[in-house]
Amino acid sequence: MALAPARTVDKYGTSMRFFSAPIPKPPVKAEIDAMIAEHKVFMVSKAFCPHCKRTKEALDSLGVQYHVLELEDADRNPLYEDSADVQDYMKEKTGARSVPRVFVGGEFVGGADDTVAKTNNGELTKLLKEAGVEVSEKSAETPRQSGYEPDAATLAAADAEAKLAKVKVGDLIPEDIALDKGFPPTKVVLSQFCQGKKIVLVGLPGAFTPTCSTRQVPGYLSRQDDLKAKGVTDVLIYCVNDGAVMSAWEKNRNLEGTMLQCLSDTSREVTEALGVVLDHPGVLDVLGTKRCKRFSMLIEDGVIKAINIAAREGDPSGDKHPEISFVDQIIAQLDEPEPTLLDRLFSLFRSKK
Repeated sequence: MALAPARTVDKYGTSMRFFSAPIPKPPVKAEIDAMIAEHKVFMVSKAFCPHCKRTKEALDSLGVQYHVLELEDADRNPLYEDSADVQDYMKEKTGARSVPRVFVGGEFVGGADDTVAKTNNGELTKLLKEAGVEVSEKSAETPRQSGYEPDAATLAAADAEAKLAKVKVGDLIPEDIALDKGFPPTKVVLSQFCQGKKIVLVGLPGAFTPTCSTRQVPGYLSRQDDLKAKGVTDVLIYCVNDGAVMSAWEKNRNLEGTMLQCLSDTSREVTEALGVVLDHPGVLDVLGTKRCKRFSMLIEDGVIKAINIAAREGDPSGDKHPEISFVDQIIAQLDEPEPTLLDRLFSLFRSKK
């Protein structure tokens, strides 16, 4: 790889020669540009990379044919002689050297997170069709059916965590507790927001964290139609972060115009009131301050209908076993019949044992 020569003049008028950052060889640039132009869907990848695998799965889910430039194989052996030059050119062209880099119709779409998010919210399907790419309508439009069934250990752990919460199924959302929207923040009083609505409240340990960004939020995003069909109007996602961070995360996840909103609980007002504070020493070492446990809550006209907290011994933040708080569990609970008076009495008796 060549270094780009440059000249500057110091204060004494002396011309000095130095070398700027490395730039890819022109043949590599030309070769990559030709590949991007030739293939309607093009991806720079490394076969061993888990993010590249997720991206391929997203494209496969749409039945799309795409061309992949694999820089390294599954054993990390190089497959392309000038792979470093390719990544340097990706930095110049897209702003990052990381893989994957996905292009549709000659335009850069994003890396793994952006491509998966755009797959889930339908934006990628639109871009593909505009580029003349055939998309499998069945894959793109048929809602996925919930196949999640929590095992006994997961249910026991979630039940134990629910008993520790300050609110229980059947309770009203506490009055006068509010989340913040945007920055500067606007108060969203939960009890008022929930009136006459069926909403899902999702609490997470932190914005931009891996499980929250790559699994939790995309899951709810991908099943908006299913949620709407069952009467859900809004999915409120919140973390103990400030409003500016949550607004940036909402934008990063492409949530504008969807039923999902990212809100902040900057002072832990809501988290404390619900009794879902995450204060495990191991978590504090990583995140630095008390956060919110990973949970989902179904609320109808201000009444709590279901609480799902993903936490257990050895996994206080629910990173290893987050599924109980995912959208599939909420959809399964939406399908459950309304409990009878006897069911409510039994539930009350069991909660006091």
